[in-house]
Amino acid sequence: MKKKSIKIKKQNELIRGRDGLSLYGKRCLNSIYYLIQENLKTNPNILKSEYIIFKLAGLKKLMNLEKVNNYIDIIKNSLKELQKPMELNNFKHPDGTNYSWYSFSPLNDVGFTKNKNDEWIVKIKLSNLTKHLIEKKENYTTLELLPYLNKMRTKYSMKLYEYIKSFEKYHHIDITHNHIIKLFELNPDSKYKYFSQVKQLLERQIKEIKEKTDLKNIKMIENKKEKYFRIIINPKSKNILKDKKEIDNILNNIIKKF
Repeated sequence: MKKKSIKIKKQNELIRGRDGLSLYGKRCLNSIYYLIQENLKTNPNILKSEYIIFKLAGLKKLMNLEKVNNYIDIIKNSLKELQKPMELNNFKHPDGTNYSWYSFSPLNDVGFTKNKNDEWIVKIKLSNLTKHLIEKKENYTTLELLPYLNKMRTKYSMKLYEYIKSFEKYHHIDITHNHIIKLFELNPDSKYKYFSQVKQLLERQIKEIKEKTDLKNIKMIENKKEKYFRIIINPKSKNILKDKKEIDNILNNIIKKF
C-alpha cells in the first residue's frame, strides 16, 4: 500500500536555526504547521483569528502517538516547549530589519478545553512572527511529515533531515564540528567536544535518514584536519556552494562561522 503523503512548507530560517526542541516538540511544531496550512486552503483568514483551534485527536494522530498511553502529557509538554524561544540566523524581519541573530517564541498561549460536541480541542495563540513565517511564499523547503519526519526516532535525525533537505538542490554542504554542536544544542563540554564523538552521532542520524526517507544517496566524508564534515546530498547535482555572495545569501556563512 502506498504511504500517505502529508507535506508542509517550512521556512528555511526556521529549519536552519536553533530550536532546542525535543523529538515530540519538533513533531508538534510540524503538525501545527500542517494543520494551519491545510486550513488556509479553505479559510484564508484563519491567521487573523486570535486563537486557532484543533481537535486533540487530530494532533495526536499527526504526532504519531496513537499507540502511546500518555499522549496527553506528551502533547501538553510539547506545546509548552513551543512557548520557549527559538533562534534564527540571518533573518529579515517583516519590518525590514536584517538580523544576524534573532530570538522568538512560536506560541504565546495554549490550552485544552471541550467543544459543544464534548470533544477535546486545543486552542493556540500564535506569535505574530510565527504567522509571518507561515504566510511567507519564498525561501521555504517542502517536507514530508508522514511517513518521514514524525516516524524518526531522535530529535537529531529530524533536525538533520530538515537541514539537509533545505540544501537538497546542492551537491554537498560542509558543516563544521562547532556548527553541529550548536545546531543540535549539544553540550560543548561533554563528550561531543571530541570530533570523533560528533562523527559517530552524525553517522547514526545519516543511517536512519537513508533508511526512512527519500534522501537515499547522502553520505558523509570527514575532514579531521580542518574539523568539518562534508555531506554529499545530491551526487548528480552540479550546484556547488563556492561563490561568497551565494553562500551568504543561503546562510552557509553561518555554517562556517559557528
